[in-house]
Amino acid sequence: MRFLLLLALVGCKTTETTTPAQAETVEPAAEPAPVAAPAVADGEEAIALFGGRSGTAVRHHAPAQDSIEHAILDSLTLLSAEDYDGWMDTYCHADACDDQRKRDAMSSHVLPSAKAAASTCVHDGDLLVTKTEEDNGFTKVWIYCGEGRMPAPATAQNVDGAWKFSSVSW
Repeated sequence: MRFLLLLALVGCKTTETTTPAQAETVEPAAEPAPVAAPAVADGEEAIALFGGRSGTAVRHHAPAQDSIEHAILDSLTLLSAEDYDGWMDTYCHADACDDQRKRDAMSSHVLPSAKAAASTCVHDGDLLVTKTEEDNGFTKVWIYCGEGRMPAPATAQNVDGAWKFSSVSW
């Protein structure tokens, strides 16, 4: 009796049994409907994402010199050339590169990983941006780096007219 009372208190249900005739009439679950491609607005293009998903991105061709998109394209060029010191001197935020220990970690771990992805993040010389957010003076931009992965974010702050990245996940 205590057991049934406990089951009632915690909201558990007892299982029901089915007869063989009932089991034969159970229909298999329907296949899930495919996910529809998102609507593509003017200036956007459809992209294929990881796991068969789809999305949209805005193509940035020859972005303005002072834009974050230009800083991302230039960063990817520097990283492709393995110019890690040049990238850190030009684009690394003080919080990420303010001492030698952080610079060593950046050049031995983060930047080689970004270099490996750099060629997949530039599309015919252009950048495909899937999302941009601004928060507390920082701008976070997600870029499309190919079908094998989700869009990759980078966070930067405009410091005295120059974009400085506090994190990259290319």
